[in-house]
Amino acid sequence: MARKQGELFCDIGQGRGIRCNKGSSAGIEPGTLIVKEEPYSYTLTDGELLRTRCHYCLKRLENSVCCDACRAAKYCNEECKKAAKFHHKPECRGYTRLMNLPEHLRVMGRILYKMHARKTDMGALGPLSSLVSNVETIKNCEEGIQSLESKMDSVAQHMEKEALPDRAFMEEIYGKIASNSFAILDENMCSIGIGVYPQASMINHSCKSNCIGMFYGPQIQIRANEFIRPGEQIFHGYIPPLLPTAKRQEKLLKTYHFLCQCADCRNTERDRLMRCVKCPNCSERVAPNADGIYKMCEACGFANFDADFYEEMDLLIEYAENILDKEQEQDREYDLYFLESCLAQLEFTLHSDNVYVIRILKDLVEVCMDLSQWEKAVQYGKRIEPGYKMFLKRYDLDQGLLYHKMGVAYYRLSDQSSALPYLRLAKATLTITSGEDSCLVQEVSDLLDECVSKEIDSLLLECGCPNMDH
Repeated sequence: MARKQGELFCDIGQGRGIRCNKGSSAGIEPGTLIVKEEPYSYTLTDGELLRTRCHYCLKRLENSVCCDACRAAKYCNEECKKAAKFHHKPECRGYTRLMNLPEHLRVMGRILYKMHARKTDMGALGPLSSLVSNVETIKNCEEGIQSLESKMDSVAQHMEKEALPDRAFMEEIYGKIASNSFAILDENMCSIGIGVYPQASMINHSCKSNCIGMFYGPQIQIRANEFIRPGEQIFHGYIPPLLPTAKRQEKLLKTYHFLCQCADCRNTERDRLMRCVKCPNCSERVAPNADGIYKMCEACGFANFDADFYEEMDLLIEYAENILDKEQEQDREYDLYFLESCLAQLEFTLHSDNVYVIRILKDLVEVCMDLSQWEKAVQYGKRIEPGYKMFLKRYDLDQGLLYHKMGVAYYRLSDQSSALPYLRLAKATLTITSGEDSCLVQEVSDLLDECVSKEIDSLLLECGCPNMDH
């Protein structure tokens, strides 16, 4: 683990977190690596991933080798198997049963086995000692104390008895996992696991974050994605930013047990624009007032936003949320039809700047890329750009990924002149978010070089000049 450029602090009023070193003379530039950390404990999420990915490096399995003892732990090769031995040995005897638990409880079981085998980790929870548990808040939430007791019973039933500490200690560990775990993402930004990162967890949340976390297997790397002044606190976004404030706060309260009051959560104008609708009369954008009421279209004066309108809007948003939360099918043609149908319905009422329309368009670009429908990918991508510029910062991962997809789509359409600016934007953005040595940046760089070469060939042909092996 390495923490660079940042220092821990604990101040009255601000609480505890990580900030840019007060003694720094230059601050932290965008793209600077702040935290690089291996997880204290982690696991793949569901049964399918447990069967198809390495339990150590998390890569897809082509050929697998199993632990000689439990046969439940699967690895890419003998190297991963050997590297995992230090972590796997304490849990090996109970690993098969652990794999039948839900992901958060599975991580908890792995931690308890590790702590049992290495008594020095017990102490004040060892590396987890600095993390908040929110146990009392968890007990007081909707599920309540009965749900927590049920979870603890389930863990106890799936573990070797000698590895179990007292119930209060178990609850403390569970609270720390529930309040501090990170979703581990693969190269396609899909969640494949969860992990506990004590150092990274010290970075507090803000919807208006100034850094971004990327995963390289189970390792997390957190980089600044805007300039951070000396003494300024470093913030990480725990959830995607493209949600209205009330939804973001609801998700944070349910998952991390705190009510966010960051700058973006207090930015009522930004939130109003996220929830804009289409005027039924002239189709111009209409944003609600501070109370969530749609009063009047400023373009044409339409003011008849009646009960039927609100009912239809609420149903459409609920429909969109269900679509976005739905696991996509193996049949991408079906996904395309389904998402386009959803978009058509949303567009009767919601404006193109509404975050639910933007998120559906984002999924459509992804599906079109998978299906090699390049023209549609470009069409939907260009519709996302205004909303991204409105709600995302310059060096945002989603911005970089969209530029990359647009560059690829234009390249596949043999339109190098349109592909080049997008690929340059993609490289500049992804270098900041992911690091210049990342596979993603290398992929963009290779395509950019190829695109430049073809553009030069095309220009030489237009001029009637021979190719001089540039």
